[in-house]
Amino acid sequence: MAKEKDYDYSFSPSKLGKMECPRCFYDENTLDIEQPRGIFPGLPGGVDRVMKLTRDANRAVLTPNMIGKVVGRFHGDVAGITKLRNWSSGLQARLTIKGQRVRVIGAFDDIIAEADGTYSPYDDKTKGDLPKNDGAKYYQLQLDMYHLLLRENGLTPSGKAYLNYHYPMVASGDDIVFGHVLYTLTTDATRAIGTMERAIDLLRGTRPLSNPACEFCRYAAKQLAAFLRERAIP
Repeated sequence: MAKEKDYDYSFSPSKLGKMECPRCFYDENTLDIEQPRGIFPGLPGGVDRVMKLTRDANRAVLTPNMIGKVVGRFHGDVAGITKLRNWSSGLQARLTIKGQRVRVIGAFDDIIAEADGTYSPYDDKTKGDLPKNDGAKYYQLQLDMYHLLLRENGLTPSGKAYLNYHYPMVASGDDIVFGHVLYTLTTDATRAIGTMERAIDLLRGTRPLSNPACEFCRYAAKQLAAFLRERAIP
């Protein structure tokens, strides 16, 4: 017999990020119809892996572009942070939102233990060139969710987070030199909870209409139209 879940909804930053298309979000979480994954480039994952290995070799040392900008240190030892980097063993929280039992999960790249005893999420990002902005448009929700997870697990959030961008800058022979830029963003658990409230409202409502701005919805609509044409179904 399957074990009964102790929550009504399970949310992660990546899952909530799909709310930009209400139809796809609804279908994935109520009908088990997931968006096609597509091809994921290997370079960002490779850079992320190398940065973690380099950082874990000496967690007492900040990366060069953090010196003078961060007053703290990387939190914990290698075994501890490795656990937090895994979705199944990372930080979790149980909340009641709009009368629903909600499980929140997240996998941290790393955590900064600030000098004042608070904690800040840290995340590596890879881009093809020098970032034009701090990336809050794309990563604010992720960082707000991390703030919430820290708070709910007894790690007082600092109210800020660090995004460390790595981008190819120059080449010398076969060697590529990467540039690095660090951004500090503010974080707020209230925003994360507000997003989850909207998610619950969406999932408890009727199925949203197909979204013409979503490439997945457009593809599904074309597939359905072709199916109906083949069978001469009006």
